[in-house]
Amino acid sequence: MTAKDQGRGTWRLYAPSMSTVTDARMGLEADLRNAFEGDEFRVFYQPQVDLSSGAVVGAEALVRWQHPTQGLLGPVQFIPLAEDLGLVRLIDRWVLRAACAQVQAWRVAGLPPLRISVNLSGAELGHHGLATNILRAIDDYDIPAAQLELEVTETIALHEGAETQLVLQQLRDHGVGVAIDDTGHSTLARLGSFPFDVLKIDKSFIDPIGSARSDAPLVLAIIAMAHSLNLDVVAEGVERVEQLWYLRDHGCDRAQGYLLGRPVPAPSSSGSWGGFRGVRENQAAYGVSSPGSSNGLRLSPVASRRKRSSSSAMSSPGGSGGTGPVDSSWSR
Repeated sequence: MTAKDQGRGTWRLYAPSMSTVTDARMGLEADLRNAFEGDEFRVFYQPQVDLSSGAVVGAEALVRWQHPTQGLLGPVQFIPLAEDLGLVRLIDRWVLRAACAQVQAWRVAGLPPLRISVNLSGAELGHHGLATNILRAIDDYDIPAAQLELEVTETIALHEGAETQLVLQQLRDHGVGVAIDDTGHSTLARLGSFPFDVLKIDKSFIDPIGSARSDAPLVLAIIAMAHSLNLDVVAEGVERVEQLWYLRDHGCDRAQGYLLGRPVPAPSSSGSWGGFRGVRENQAAYGVSSPGSSNGLRLSPVASRRKRSSSSAMSSPGGSGGTGPVDSSWSR
């Protein structure tokens, strides 16, 4: 941390290592500015599983940077820098269009639809052209709006004004899903005033399930309250099988986490959702895969426990929506 970072009226003794750190940051800044022209960003997808059927029904789009010398970098390694440089909105828009292009590729290949979640930064959410940019991307790639879900963090939701809420409502009215991410106590108290249709339970609430300091009663309360507001519930960071069964048995709608699949490059459009390598390998390791299927969990179109008006838009080409028969292997 520099004296500037600590605020006015502070000072620090100089050390040679400071120059090294500064030089490294300046080099990374230059590389990040060039990353767009070099086509160095990548989108990885982490699958979301319907807990009533065991079907892969969605995925979260997560950005990575294929740095020319440092290799593949995760968002924590460059998104804060992008925010400082004012580049995060450009990254948001790149990820959005890349995700829409991938949805189009899967549709052309005839694969059943997944709902793809894309994260929005505060900078992008507060921009006046947000709705126009998102609806243009949907139109450019000719995909159903219901296959796109926007994720907004609690911090952003609490600090953005009424105008932003109106924009989110406008997108919902067009069929785009809107999810609240990193949910904490502050948002829960005001949840009904936001135009959300999905609530994501933060990993910090999921981690203690099955341990001595379990937050399970709080998780149950969150699920019950979300359902009373007609919101679907997605649990993040599911890493242990006891967490999976607990969430499934208590009505959580969807889950994602390393137990169900790590973020991976887009599965091949010539295969199936079994192309999510982590789904197949991790579920087999934990005994939650379908023994009669070579693709791990049975694939399926998106379907909610509560029927939505947009369900017809999510139907597979030439077929009807819904998850079909429940995979019996999903029951313990």
